[in-house]
Amino acid sequence: MSGGRPSGRPSTRHLDVLVVGGGIIGLSVARELAGRGRTVTLLERGAPGREASAAAAGLLAPLAEVPEPGPLFDAARDSRDLWASFHAEIAEESGLPVEYDDSGSLVVAANEEEAAALDRLAAAAERVGEATEEVTPDEARALVPDLSAAVVRVLRLGGDHRVDNVAACAALAEACLRRGVEILTDVEVRRVESAASGVRVAAGEAIYQAATAVVAAGAWSSCLAGLSPLPVRPLRGQMLSLGGVEWPWRGPIRAGERYAVGRGLANAVPRAGGSLLVGATVEEAGFEPVNTASGLGELTTFLDRFLPALAGRPVTSIWAGLRPATPDAQPILGPWPARPNVWAATGHHRNGILLAPWTARHLADLVDGGWDAAPETAFSASRFAAAKLV
Repeated sequence: MSGGRPSGRPSTRHLDVLVVGGGIIGLSVARELAGRGRTVTLLERGAPGREASAAAAGLLAPLAEVPEPGPLFDAARDSRDLWASFHAEIAEESGLPVEYDDSGSLVVAANEEEAAALDRLAAAAERVGEATEEVTPDEARALVPDLSAAVVRVLRLGGDHRVDNVAACAALAEACLRRGVEILTDVEVRRVESAASGVRVAAGEAIYQAATAVVAAGAWSSCLAGLSPLPVRPLRGQMLSLGGVEWPWRGPIRAGERYAVGRGLANAVPRAGGSLLVGATVEEAGFEPVNTASGLGELTTFLDRFLPALAGRPVTSIWAGLRPATPDAQPILGPWPARPNVWAATGHHRNGILLAPWTARHLADLVDGGWDAAPETAFSASRFAAAKLV
């Protein structure tokens, strides 16, 4: 993997496809385009797979975020289904293991109001053709011995899967390299603008001239000079991990927006190996990926309520990430407004890990079809024009 800033006087490099951003979306898009015969260079200001991609828990749960029919749910379910082969492909290409689990999730309720919410969730699942199963609290406690005695109802969502997102990003970066993608790290992109022969990108001390550019810079996608800003903003999520937690159940335990999910030792990730990940807050906090007492307090409140036996377990790590959010909580995929040959792949909100393989295929199809001929879709940036957000 190449790294570092070019030195000496500014130089211009001529490229085919330039991907800005090395999170799971940028890596997935770069790999897909390279697999279609494109020559791809990826620029990342830090290390690939960091920021929001590393901060997530790897939940592949389309019903959790989008419990109603529509384009986003369709994309989320299609992408969930793609992950079964996608994780195996990148593991084989890279030679790196990627932990994957399809046992589902257990959604728990501890009072009548929460139990009623499970009724609504089950009805929503039925409307979109997703399976649910009632599990007795005693059956759930056999799977999760630390589950609170106060839990009165449990619903299993069989369609919820999960992946070790940290390991997946490592495998994706290596798979990109093996497909011929050039990855340049520690390169700060300063400006992206259309040019007569394609796209001109100023990054570090170099100028890159590319036929096509894909901006997949997450929460920072609208911070690049030269591009009309899109309504993408950072949405902070805080998490923590506990050590020494081992259950027969390998899927998530969920209650509202909070969850706890185990992660095995298969990938030897120091932060998460043999641990229980607990998340996540949803906060408007600007570009501040820091942990706060109030945010961590929300997570410990969830633990105290639903998994009180874990109160004495050691906290092995805390961290925070910045999700790229949009006003309608849906991604922006397609031509960048008024910037020929620049494509947007951003705004995935809480679904970046889930939507990665679907986004890669969808965006590669659009790039293959050409910027001028790209069809309007539910995820086009133009949907914000009427609200004067673009």
